[in-house]
Amino acid sequence: MNTQHPYQDPTLSLELRINDLMSRMTLAEKVAQVCALSLRDSTAAEEGLAGIVKAVRDGLSAGIGQIENTFDPRDPEASAREVNDLQRQLKEETRLGIPALIGSECAHGHAAHNSTVFPVPLAMASSWHPALVEQAFDCAAREARARGAHEAHTPVLDLGRDPRWGRLEETFGEDTHLVTQMGLAAVSGLQGGRNGNPGTTHLISAPKHFAGYGQVAGGRNFAATPIDRRTLQDEVLPPFEAAVKQGKTLGMMASHCDVEGVPAHGNRWLLTELLRDDWGFEGYVVSDYNDVPRLEFFQHVVATAEEAAALALSAGLDIDLPVSQAYGGLEAILHAQPELVADLDRSVARILRLKFMLGLFENPYVDVAAVRQVVGCEAHVAISRQLAEEAVVLLKNDHQTLPLERSGRLTLAVIGPNAASREVGNYTVSNDANGSILDAIR
Repeated sequence: MNTQHPYQDPTLSLELRINDLMSRMTLAEKVAQVCALSLRDSTAAEEGLAGIVKAVRDGLSAGIGQIENTFDPRDPEASAREVNDLQRQLKEETRLGIPALIGSECAHGHAAHNSTVFPVPLAMASSWHPALVEQAFDCAAREARARGAHEAHTPVLDLGRDPRWGRLEETFGEDTHLVTQMGLAAVSGLQGGRNGNPGTTHLISAPKHFAGYGQVAGGRNFAATPIDRRTLQDEVLPPFEAAVKQGKTLGMMASHCDVEGVPAHGNRWLLTELLRDDWGFEGYVVSDYNDVPRLEFFQHVVATAEEAAALALSAGLDIDLPVSQAYGGLEAILHAQPELVADLDRSVARILRLKFMLGLFENPYVDVAAVRQVVGCEAHVAISRQLAEEAVVLLKNDHQTLPLERSGRLTLAVIGPNAASREVGNYTVSNDANGSILDAIR
């Protein structure tokens, strides 16, 4: 690969590098930047991890915008090596050498084998300690970045008000102010502060689900979202607005739901006019999983998958996760609708800006030998324990049972399906780093 192009010169401005690179890209290479591949792709699951990795490798010839590596089952060193190999293929075997963003989940610790597990967000909020919550997400970001991740679909800023909704543990609760403060702590921890630049040690934070997902009718996943504009403006949107304006978040994940009958993934008012024009958001918007094609087959606002891709792109949806079921066909769509090329260029520029900001063109690799020094380290486990202790909530104290008398031998029974589990919360991968609940109280 020629190493003399201006976009490869780190001393030049971001704008010059972006413009130079885009001037050299074919339409297929631009489309690749708004597409994604996944290391969890179930279509290759019967071949195991090796088959999934091969499917990803086979899809990288024109480059790729993002590779999803959520719920990573590999050991930390294996994970780092795998990501390095994929980045090396992109750097050395594609025409322009554009690295990939690696997507992850960090709801309560990096969702990967052996990562430190923290209390679920609902418990974090019960600590009423934003500074400690920020430390927890700082730890999660450092562990994820050490393994090669660059972005987290985190935090959840939905309001959890319906106990029937199955994702309550992912939220910071029902109160707009508390969710806002905890959300700011999470964004700041993940991005390494509030300057809008994660550097080489932290992640892009992509809060979700923008917006109103927690208010689904009847607490049913993917149901309609019957909220009025005042509730949306006064209660649902403030945590997201604070994440943008105060937290300088660089990512945003669109919601599964609709607002006033308009699905978020095709809602230009939400993703462009409000988020970018009014709030000044400068990052990129990612889809929730497979929600671009859902515009057609589930929400029925368009007649074809091609129309779904065109609607989402024009609305301001930058990247189609996890495997670009809709954006994968954009090249043919753009030949038929050339007016959409300007929308594509805007999305590609946003994605490239982040890759340049993170320093990936200079060094997309991680230090495999150093990963164990960070992932699941004692300092991070200590913060998790402190947060767990501060999150304890006394619901009832009949007959002054507490505090317990310390005279004589005290025996406590820990019961239930999670009593000896090493997996705490839905965003945990089979884990050895923290031990079980029984280990924590011994």
